[in-house]
Amino acid sequence: MRSLPAHSDPVAGIDVVHDGTLIVSCALDGLIRIWDTMTGQCLRTLVHEDNPPVTAVRFSPNGKFVLAWTLDDCVRLWNYVEGRCIKTYQGHVNRKYSLAGGFGVYGAPGAKPEAFAVSGSEDGALLCWDVVSKKILQRIEAHSDVVLGVDTCSVGGKRFMVSCSLDRTVKIWEEVPEETGEEGDEGHKAQGADSNNPNHDEAQGEVNNNDTNNNNNNNTNNNVSAVQEHEQEEPTAMDTDTDMAMDMDREQQQHQPPQQPHGDEMIE
Repeated sequence: MRSLPAHSDPVAGIDVVHDGTLIVSCALDGLIRIWDTMTGQCLRTLVHEDNPPVTAVRFSPNGKFVLAWTLDDCVRLWNYVEGRCIKTYQGHVNRKYSLAGGFGVYGAPGAKPEAFAVSGSEDGALLCWDVVSKKILQRIEAHSDVVLGVDTCSVGGKRFMVSCSLDRTVKIWEEVPEETGEEGDEGHKAQGADSNNPNHDEAQGEVNNNDTNNNNNNNTNNNVSAVQEHEQEEPTAMDTDTDMAMDMDREQQQHQPPQQPHGDEMIE
């Protein structure tokens, strides 16, 4: 057993990269740290200039980025190899509670998939952002109280989001194509299944994005030297978004989903 003297304030969140070689931790001291799993060595320390408390972290499915939730109404995407914040997503409320979310892909069947990030909000909403443009793709008035957690999955070719709240409910949201409108644009509606409602009442809301799968084929060889080896020219933001989304889509097609949804993953 190994104990890491990780932070000066309470540690609020951790995550493990898909191949198990890295751990990311965050704390109320405003620091995010990347650790080598085998040696326990701290490889990177990330801190935003405003130094807001960090309450949750999530690796991207390819292990190249970290998504972090902070108590200043922001979710930030970090390139931890370069030690810089590359995207900031806003529009939700997060000042008091430790919220968490994840990644997914969206897009019409047969079309090029796009990646999104999703989070809960203290006003009871779910928000989905396009990873590259930071545009709010979706806002669902999901719960009557704080939404503490959101996850995504794909089962049997269908895309789902699952949310939990202080209102004591868990809700399942399925991406369902809408009928074509007058202008010929196809949208999506979310069917919500309330954990406290055996009749699974339908909840309205547009969902254009929800897809994640386990990306276990990427091998992130991360130690001090490996992190330095990754310090190469970063692909353009659009290439990164497209690659990660298409990779998740390929994984979904190659591997049959499990009987029960599990986890989310994204990017590349």
